[in-house]
Amino acid sequence: MTTRTWNGSNDSYSNAAAWSPTGVPVSGDTAIINSGTVNLASSLSGVAIQLNEASGATASTTLTLNNASLDATSSLTATNSQASITSTPVVISVSGGSTLAGTESFYGTQTNFAIAAGSTLTNSGALNFYSSSPTTTGGGTLVNNGTIALLNPTNRVTVPVFSDAITGTGTISLAKYASVQFNGSVSSGQTLVFNDGGSGNETAQFNSFGSFGATVNGFSTSDLIAVVSSTGYSNATYTSTGSSSGTLSLFSSGALLGSFNMLGNYTLSNFTITPNSFSNGQSNIQIMTNVVNSVSAGLPSGYENGGNGTPSTVGAVYRFFDNKFGTHFFTSDVGERNTVLATRSADLIQETNGFGDVAQTSTSAVSVYRFFDTTFGTHFFTANAGERDTILNTRPDLTYEPNSTFYEHSAQQSGDTAVYRLFDTKTGTQFLTGNTSEYNGLTTAGAATYRADLRSEGVAFYAPTGTFT
Repeated sequence: MTTRTWNGSNDSYSNAAAWSPTGVPVSGDTAIINSGTVNLASSLSGVAIQLNEASGATASTTLTLNNASLDATSSLTATNSQASITSTPVVISVSGGSTLAGTESFYGTQTNFAIAAGSTLTNSGALNFYSSSPTTTGGGTLVNNGTIALLNPTNRVTVPVFSDAITGTGTISLAKYASVQFNGSVSSGQTLVFNDGGSGNETAQFNSFGSFGATVNGFSTSDLIAVVSSTGYSNATYTSTGSSSGTLSLFSSGALLGSFNMLGNYTLSNFTITPNSFSNGQSNIQIMTNVVNSVSAGLPSGYENGGNGTPSTVGAVYRFFDNKFGTHFFTSDVGERNTVLATRSADLIQETNGFGDVAQTSTSAVSVYRFFDTTFGTHFFTANAGERDTILNTRPDLTYEPNSTFYEHSAQQSGDTAVYRLFDTKTGTQFLTGNTSEYNGLTTAGAATYRADLRSEGVAFYAPTGTFT
């Protein structure tokens, strides 16, 4: 498990001399790209790629995917911390047919997906944009068979804009307060989810309304749909297609402008449709509804809220015992868990874990950061951003793994258990447990399971109770 850093040139990923230390990143490695262009024309497995913004107004950090793929055990993290959009410092350039199958995380202001005409980028995993605004350009096609999630939109500088066609059978998920703009076509296989399902103030704008075929789910009071039309608006109809679905159609002087396939319990009287004319001849047709919490089945796991304003549990946190060092390893990534089971079953023994994790948009959600200890091969966890920053500045032996961040509660919610952190004085790592009996046994002198080498650091966070293997 080696961390390799790109030298900033425009070169092939497979050029060992372009990495420091010398060598091509392989499974288990972290590949850090701070500037330059990396050309990837192969399939990667188990590699964690980190793209960071380049310094300089016209500089960029580019990952070129040429008939390339990152499988479910690989990850891609892109970070652009610029306060405004002055250039395109983080670019993913796509030619041919390329695939992202794992969990990809994007932070900061903007990531540009330059998909060349005739090319496709297929997402079969999760593209999670934390404040970052994705843009697609180039005239290619984004095949979304997984989830595109627009999360933590409060600090987002610009509205995400999808100019290229979106096809596939996936979900585009808007967290509370998120906005999105579609300039290109969206196929009927997609589902656009207004995540909050309540008064979440999510907005979707359609500049190519007639080519929008996706199903809309969770459109509720305070949400907004805006349609840009050059022919104006005269009337609308709503046709029920099932017990909790229907079609909202907009017309201009008898001509169909386009339709929305809606999941939820609506009638025409539930919609307020307001046309606004502009000097350029276009009309911005604004659509709102008085229906509250109109969430139907089909929300992607981990992004729904059950109609109460609190997203549900994203899933499991998996626990392994390291029989070499006597420490524990935790991951919320099912792909990473499967890789460990397939390749590390001799030294990492899976154990039942008693707590899961929550959506990043959940009430009082906090990040749990993970570091890899390059000396012992173990891991360090913290839910304290200050402690994370101190480690980044003072512990070169601990490698930050941002793609392994998961989310828990800082304040106890219904169904949560307290998760305790214990410091291992022998290895300098932490043990996490949501099992009070286990915690008491480890910290109580005289108990059969007492560990004098483990020092209690109290409650680290609160997490949903569960049984996960």
